[in-house]
Amino acid sequence: MPPANLMISARDRSTSVPAGKGKTRLITENLLDKLPEWAVFILVGLVVAAALESGFRLGRSVAARSPTDSDDGAGMVIGAVLGLLSFMLAFTFGISAAHFEARRNVILEEANAIGTAYLRTEMIEEQMGRAIADKLRAYTQFRVEAAIAIAENGNLVTAQVESDKLQREIWADVTAVAKAEPTAISGLLVSAVNEVFDVGAKRVMLGTSSMIPKSIWLSLILITIIGIASAGYIAARKSQVRRFLLIGLVLSLSTVMTLIVDLDNPRKGLLKGNQAPMEALLASMQAPSG
Repeated sequence: MPPANLMISARDRSTSVPAGKGKTRLITENLLDKLPEWAVFILVGLVVAAALESGFRLGRSVAARSPTDSDDGAGMVIGAVLGLLSFMLAFTFGISAAHFEARRNVILEEANAIGTAYLRTEMIEEQMGRAIADKLRAYTQFRVEAAIAIAENGNLVTAQVESDKLQREIWADVTAVAKAEPTAISGLLVSAVNEVFDVGAKRVMLGTSSMIPKSIWLSLILITIIGIASAGYIAARKSQVRRFLLIGLVLSLSTVMTLIVDLDNPRKGLLKGNQAPMEALLASMQAPSG
């Protein structure tokens, strides 16, 4: 017979996933997450270009007033600022890449969990096992379709409500099996289904609230403005540096910032979680029973 704490844990988990009532905000978003990639690229480019131009003009103004002054001290300070900017870019990119990797891994983890539960339905009484297997298949198909729909329209609340409904139906059947056949085999099924719900909740969390905090974004933007303005300043003091040569710096920073935003947003952009593990699992499941 399955341990009592296992039964309680699984039951609690099946109802702990946020159901949503149309009023709860499930998705954590930053300002840049709401913009398409091309808009992020242009916005960042304009901000960087404005900072660069401001620093360049300030440097030219200072050079015109004091042409003989040395800028060695300013160069050391500006080098430190640009070093800090490089660190912040690498730090932020690392966070976004880790979030992307975690979201990709949890898809495989969910596919493995559902596949294990599906196989364990073959170990119990045929009619009850087939009913649970059919519902697991429907649950898998819904999770695949919901992921695509959320990426297109962002309607997470509706998807979560339907997911909760399917989970309750699966859990009702599993509970009936555990009561009818209180054996170690039914305990294994309970454990497997509980794992499916756990991973499902983890996937929702990673897709809704696991993002770069706003404080880090604000710090990165502020340091970027200061660093690029400083680069413009020191470039203006060096007569051999031409303004148009700094266009590459603007484009490079715009590209990196856009990539960070794309990696950190699970619902939009070019870099999204691959549903291949779930699709492969769905294809491997037997055809629905007649």
